[in-house]
Order: sequence, then C-alpha cells, then structure tokens
Amino acid sequence: MQKIDDRRGTVVTITSDGYSYFPMLKQEEEERKRREEAKAAIEKTLNGEDVSVIGDSVTVGASAALQKSLPGIAVDAQVSRSILTAPGIVAQMKAEGRLRKYVVISLNTNSATTVGEYERIAAAAGDGHVLVIINAYGDREWIPVANQAASDYVRKHPTDSILVDWNSAIAAHTDWLGPDGIHPQAGQGEDLYASGLRNALAEWEVAHIE
Repeated sequence: MQKIDDRRGTVVTITSDGYSYFPMLKQEEEERKRREEAKAAIEKTLNGEDVSVIGDSVTVGASAALQKSLPGIAVDAQVSRSILTAPGIVAQMKAEGRLRKYVVISLNTNSATTVGEYERIAAAAGDGHVLVIINAYGDREWIPVANQAASDYVRKHPTDSILVDWNSAIAAHTDWLGPDGIHPQAGQGEDLYASGLRNALAEWEVAHIE
C-alpha cells in the first residue's frame, strides 16, 4: 500500500517491517527519461506525410525549412491570406481527399480572430483531425488578440488541438527576423519556425502513445 507522507515529501510504501521511503523525485526522473526516450524514437521516423499546412506569408518564406524538417509535408501558403478563408480551404481540401491528420493553421499575422473562427475551421475538418495552431509575432495591434484566441481555443479543446508558440520562440531571437520584425530570415529564423512545429508534433505523439 502507498500513501504520501507530506512531512517527508516522499512516497511511502508500507511493508510488514514498517515504512520504506522512495523520493518522489526519482519517479519524476524516471517518467522524464521515459518520455525523452519515446520522443527520440518518434523523431527518428517523424515526417510530414500526415501534415497539411495552411498559412500566410510567414509560411511562404518558411516552406523550404518545413520541407526539410518534415519531409513530405503539404504546404498551402499565400501572401496576405486571412484566417477567414481557412474554413473554406479546409473544406475543399477535405472534399478532394487532400486533408491530412494534422491540420496546421498559421494565419494570425494579418487579422484578429476568435475562438469561434477556430471552431469553424475544426468543424470543416471534422472528426479524426488534430488542429495545430501556430501563433504570430509582430507589432500589429491585432496579433495579441489573435494569439489569445488561439490559446483559448487550445485550452478549450485539449484532446484534439495543439498550440505552437512561435511568438515566444522568436521573441528570444528577434535578430533572426527580417526588417519588418514579422517574417523570419532564411536560415536560423525559418529553421526555428519549422522546428517548433516538428517539436510540437513529436510531443503530441509521445503524449498519445497507446
């Protein structure tokens, strides 16, 4: 039988001879190691064959990096694309049999959005898909509003959505952005964008190992 001894901060196993103490930190370390090993195994075979990306000019620039990071990924990106077009694009891709398991939406650069808009995108995709939202970085007044909606949507739908926090990642490396302070530069900036998506997918796969 086990119980928590708050005084010792340990797991206590009660045996016939008394109490045996096992630090909780050991259990946490073992779980961390298990997850790291599982992630490493997944990353060996992770590719983009189950990934559809719908994006704007940020994604246009990072398309080559995405292909390198996730070979076989399907990227549909367009300069100045609004998130309002996303439900229609997703619906068309689904009707044509081109919509993959992971539906990546990277459309927070050009306009504000709402949780409801993400829900319309998810509805267009239907069951069996995971909505992956990449938020945006920049000084446009609507970007924080759009990013908050992305965060709120993922919190509301934790079983079938993922947030890729590009905003925080690139905020630590603003010298990897172009002159407009929005679009990543070729090389480190675009690679960071692609690696953020790859890492998020790997983490999701680890968390959903059956």
